[in-house]
Formats: sequence, structure tokens, C-alpha cells
Amino acid sequence: MKKSDFLYLFFMVLICLSCKNEGGKSIFTLSRVDPPKVERKTTVDNGNLGRSSWQKPDIVIDKLGNIEGVTIADIGAGTGYFVFRLAYRKAKVIAIDIDKDMISFVESVKINLPRELQNNVETRLAVPTDPQLKLNEVDKVVIINTISYIENIQQYLATLKPGIKEDGSIMIVDFKNKLIDIPAPPLKDRISIGTLQTYLMNTGFKNINVDDSSLEYQYIITADK
Repeated sequence: MKKSDFLYLFFMVLICLSCKNEGGKSIFTLSRVDPPKVERKTTVDNGNLGRSSWQKPDIVIDKLGNIEGVTIADIGAGTGYFVFRLAYRKAKVIAIDIDKDMISFVESVKINLPRELQNNVETRLAVPTDPQLKLNEVDKVVIINTISYIENIQQYLATLKPGIKEDGSIMIVDFKNKLIDIPAPPLKDRISIGTLQTYLMNTGFKNINVDDSSLEYQYIITADK
């Protein structure tokens, strides 16, 4: 197409767009097409579309046993993916995060829950070196998809341990050291099972149990205080 032909076509389009019908409205209108609306699930999924296929949250939560009436600290709670699932199982959950936006998001979801479930969720803004747990405050601690982001893991475990009741426990779920096709930290940043076992032993945790078969991409480590 010649430049003159292109200019002619361009101006013809402009003329058409400016044409008016008898009602004074443009014959041609340019309309913005909005993407289809997706209803946000304000209970447990919170935008984590597809995550359940590899995270298998029910399997993870089942590892905690009967949690009705149990107080659980979810460290690195994020958008509340596990927080609300735990609350639906009638646990009291303290959603702990160092990101104010994540805390605000969990609070925004919380207010849409049934009243009895709202009472099961508490949010707490922490700092990178301290989850801000009170002495003997919780029965269980879960750290899911978060351990590799903690700078000094052994010191962190020692700091949080007094917040767990004497008969309490900890569960850590994180990514295996292998190539995987889901969102995960780089291999060099992942924490191996053996390293975590050493940290737990060094901070006095007992009955350390490793499950590296229930989940394809992740391991589950549990230990008693």
C-alpha cells in the first residue's frame, strides 16, 4: 500500500467515526472490552488458582491431626491460603506475616466469613527475625513455603520455640531439591531436608519425622517441642 493510500484510508476512518445519526449520536462507537469478571473466592483460595493440585492442602492439614480448638500459628501466612482452611476445621489461627499488605488482605477476607469463623482468625504483623509469639501461646506452628526466605533459620527456630506449648509441635512444608515446573524458589535457595533436620535438632526439637512421599514437589517435616 502506498503512503498516500494509507493516509486516505486513515482519514476515511476518522470521517466515519465522526458521522452522526439522526439522534445526534455517533454511528460508530469505540467500546472498551473488559475482561470477563472472575469472582474472587473470599474463603480459602484467594487467587491461588491451581495451587491445590500440587499443594494438596487437605493432605498437609491432615498431618496435623485433630485441630478442633487447637491454636495454630501460620508463619508466612501470605494471602491466607492455609489460614482459612485451618479455621474451617475449627482451629484458632494466628496469621503471621512481615508484609502489611498480606495482613490487610487476610483481614479483608476475614470480615466476609461467618461470625464464628471470624473469631477463629487473628492477624499479627511480625518482623523477619521474630514471629512475635507470646510464651506458650500456640499448640502448633506451621511454616509453609516460607522457610527458605528466613535469613537465619536456626536462630529463628530458637526464637519461636518458647511460643509453643510444652506438648506442642511444628510442621515445615517446603520444596524438594529437584527440578519442578511450579512456582518455587531457585534450587540454590531451597533448604534441604537434612539441613532442616539439623536445625531442628540443634534447637532442641524432638521426634523429627520426614515425609517426602505424600507430596510430589514438597517435603513435610514435623517435630515435637
